[in-house]
Amino acid sequence: MSTAVTVLLSLMVLLPTAAQPTPCNEMARPLRTEERRKLAETLARRFQVPQVDILARFASGEWTVLYVDMHESDEVFLFFRNDPLSSEQVTEWSGAARIDEQRSIEEWSIKNAPGIPRRLAKCFAWYATMGRAQEATPSLNGSND
Repeated sequence: MSTAVTVLLSLMVLLPTAAQPTPCNEMARPLRTEERRKLAETLARRFQVPQVDILARFASGEWTVLYVDMHESDEVFLFFRNDPLSSEQVTEWSGAARIDEQRSIEEWSIKNAPGIPRRLAKCFAWYATMGRAQEATPSLNGSND
């Protein structure tokens, strides 16, 4: 095999998998800088913490799942049935998750966030078990100015 082919095959294996489809591809919603600021300020007031960083936003229909860092404990997923700026979260989830827990985490979200679209529940479960472990990509959490 030629050196060029070997290098090409090696690169295909080693390149980041951001372009590969995931359950979250169609639901990742990057935030513009102003949206991010308003949302972070609203959540900081609501949770009475000095700072909130929005790490990722996923949405389907009226539902939104935010992955946030409040700098006081583990990062947390917040589930909203409506606009997070004007409604309280339905439930929240935080903590470590193993890859083999993906299905049970999906079922947890369906039980604890009644009415959540199944595809958003599947996205959350994938992101909690596998997506967070992958290097962050602009399509998941970058600014969209």
